[in-house]
Amino acid sequence: MRTAFRPTFGRASARLLLSLGVAIVALPGVANAQSECGTPDADGNVICGTDGNPYAQGITYALQPADLTVTLEPEVQVRTSDAATAGVNLNGLGSLTLAGEGARIITTGAGSAGVVATAADDVSIGIDVVSTSGTDAIGILAAGNGVSITAPTVTTTGAGAHGIAALGGSNGVDVAFTTVQTRGTGAWGVAVGSTDGDIQITGTNILVAGSGSTAVEAASDSGNISIVSDGLIRATGAGGSGIIATSTTGDVSLDVLNVITETTDDAATLTSGSAIIAEGANASLVAGGGILTRGSADAVVVTATAGDADVTVNGVRAYADGSRALVVNATGNAAVTINGGVASDGANTDSVVISGDTASLTVGAEGVLGANQGNAITISSVNGSTIDNAGRIPNVGGGYAVTALGGPITINNSGSLTSDLLLTGGNDRINNSGDFLMRTDVAFGAGNDLFVNTGQVLFGTGSAGAVRTMVGLETFDNRGLVELRNGTANETFVVPGNYVGSGNSRIGLDISATGNDQLLVGGAATGNTVVLVDVPSGNAATFATGTTLVRAGTASAADAFDLEGGFSNAGLVRYEIVYNPQDFSYSLTGAPSDAAYRTLNYVEGARNLWLKSADVVSGQLRARRDALWAFGGGDPSGKLWLQMHGSVESRDSVRAVDTLGQARGVNMGFRQDYYGGQLGFDFSGGAGERGGFAVGVTGGYISSSQNFAGSADRIDYDVVNGGIYASYSAGNFFLNALGKYDYYWAKATSPLGGFRDNSKGDSYGARGEAGMRFGSDSFFVEPAASLSWVKTSFDDFASQGIGVDFDADDGLRGRAGARVGGQFALGDGPVMAFYAGGNYVHEFKGEDRVTLTGGGQTFDYDNRAIDDYGEAILGFTIGQTNGVSGFLEGSYVRSFKDGGRRTGIEGAGGRAGLRVAF
Repeated sequence: MRTAFRPTFGRASARLLLSLGVAIVALPGVANAQSECGTPDADGNVICGTDGNPYAQGITYALQPADLTVTLEPEVQVRTSDAATAGVNLNGLGSLTLAGEGARIITTGAGSAGVVATAADDVSIGIDVVSTSGTDAIGILAAGNGVSITAPTVTTTGAGAHGIAALGGSNGVDVAFTTVQTRGTGAWGVAVGSTDGDIQITGTNILVAGSGSTAVEAASDSGNISIVSDGLIRATGAGGSGIIATSTTGDVSLDVLNVITETTDDAATLTSGSAIIAEGANASLVAGGGILTRGSADAVVVTATAGDADVTVNGVRAYADGSRALVVNATGNAAVTINGGVASDGANTDSVVISGDTASLTVGAEGVLGANQGNAITISSVNGSTIDNAGRIPNVGGGYAVTALGGPITINNSGSLTSDLLLTGGNDRINNSGDFLMRTDVAFGAGNDLFVNTGQVLFGTGSAGAVRTMVGLETFDNRGLVELRNGTANETFVVPGNYVGSGNSRIGLDISATGNDQLLVGGAATGNTVVLVDVPSGNAATFATGTTLVRAGTASAADAFDLEGGFSNAGLVRYEIVYNPQDFSYSLTGAPSDAAYRTLNYVEGARNLWLKSADVVSGQLRARRDALWAFGGGDPSGKLWLQMHGSVESRDSVRAVDTLGQARGVNMGFRQDYYGGQLGFDFSGGAGERGGFAVGVTGGYISSSQNFAGSADRIDYDVVNGGIYASYSAGNFFLNALGKYDYYWAKATSPLGGFRDNSKGDSYGARGEAGMRFGSDSFFVEPAASLSWVKTSFDDFASQGIGVDFDADDGLRGRAGARVGGQFALGDGPVMAFYAGGNYVHEFKGEDRVTLTGGGQTFDYDNRAIDDYGEAILGFTIGQTNGVSGFLEGSYVRSFKDGGRRTGIEGAGGRAGLRVAF
């Protein structure tokens, strides 16, 4: 014989036991009608058909000694109107089953009930529609060792009217529904309790309206509780609550969509209760929709009394003062995931509060946290906390975005996180791969703290003079961007500890005429960081001794900060960041650019033109001398000569410079070509065997391009010249002299320097040459030496506020060498003379000076004379006594060594000339 159901409830289910017990006692033990559908068969089955509709006295089977199953056929309707009457009332010592698919139960009257079923064993109820009205009316009331209820639609109206109420023992309670709707003061939507059995509540909508109403309440002493809702749970009324689920030693799990507690009475708004309260040994909540409470109670409270709490919410909103949006407590790990907006709008109220042995918060990409005058997040732990943010945690008023307590915290931010942080006294760490908004100081507290930035640290909207500090930070490891550029200069970012730059480390700073942003480092700066600044350009670019961008507190790496690419050119000014080991500062200095240094070669290029046309005249005199020896004697008649020439020379020059701390090697080499023609006339001649005297005039033109190595900078020259020369020979001795004037037009183009300059200038000078010729008609040796003096001028110019002044040095170039050659007859008349030679060339002067001025700074630089070089020539002359004679000659030059200064030369050229006697 089964014993009667006498469950023993603990504190967790005491409230439900008291309330439901009163309701059970209020109903008659034996209904007005008994066994309306006949006596149960041998198996305990009873079928109620539609012929009994509307069952005005209800259906009652009381004190059943064994198992009982009552089946209501489809379309059965039970309608009662008496007070304290149940539509279906079943009780017994065995198990009870009510099967009513397609049936409807409707009752009216105080204390009435749709279904009441109590058993010593299990109770199972399935009914499509239950509707009651009246004070303390109950839709479904069931108690047993195990209870299972399936009721798609339950509606109650009246004070204290409950939708579904169930008490279970060790076999627990399982309630399933589509919609439960109650109206009345103190009404419950679903109220379930158990001793040690599990509770499962599954449904869509629970809508309760009335003061003190609760949508769902579940309590167990040691059983687990699970509540699932994919619709709306709403409690409307003063003091109303959404979900209350508590288990003393069991676990609690909630998976819901939308939960709202509110009241239409503005005066009673603050009395609204919590939307969700979940408490168990372990507790979990998944809320996929929105949760809202307008009362002063916390919106969501999840507590794990002996284990872990795991919470995932989409949106949570708490409106009243003192109402926190989300509170999660655990003795073990407290883990929270937020995928939508969570905020508390009340004054002096935190939004999200998490505590546990360990605590973690994950904010998804759509997550946004906020608070009115409290902390957006308060997280505390014993052994460490973690925040993973892919959403947005902004500044809040009157509190912090994050307050961390207890164990050290690690914050991994891939979204947007404000600097409004109060961290722990442990070894805290922030890993930022998103946007870290430096709106206020960060309070790191004690410990060995670390900030690793692979994303962006942003100052945002600027305020001149703003100083923002990562207070208490030991190391700032920058692998991303620190951005202070916001259109407002004179802002300061302070890192009290060490600064390390690596990878793609960058920092952006504003610079203006009134000041600039700065990074202040309390410790050492190491690694390398690119500084992004809008350097002055155009006329604003000028030489500057230094604008301090970064200042460290101890000795730091000299290359810890550089401009992108190491430097930035602005015309004739080059900007670099220079380290000062005296005060550990890094300053933006403006010194001459490579284009500015290359102006040192401008005068040399013009001087080369004079020397090149002088070489043409020397070559002509050399050919005349060969003809004189070939035919003997002098010809008093005048002779006209013409020569065309071309050559290319490469000047190798790398110069070490150090101006305003900008130390580097500048490639000042260039390649210069020369193409031109020279015309001359010997208007007097001498007499004598292999001797004579001649005086002539000459004029010519050269086109030349001087192209600087490693850049697009160049100078194009057009040069005309005129001069007078004299030649004297007596026996083996000869002497030549030349005086010549050059006038040139130069067009300097410097994309690097940002200028195009048209200049005019001149060169004038003299060359003297002497030598001896030994040998016979068939072979000769001719040592010779020459000395050339040249004076060159070049127009000063200015570009974008930088002045370039030229102080040309005299050119004094010596040449010494010899030729060897011979001659032979070409038939009966013409004679061919051939030769090869070499010379040693030395520049005695040629150190031109350039003065650069700008920004109150003046810099003087001297060009370096070309290194000694050798010259090789090879040529021949074909001549005859009368008529036309001519010659061809090729040359090659190359420096012997660079002398450690790398000012060498290498080049080749050729010339061809005609001489006409008349």
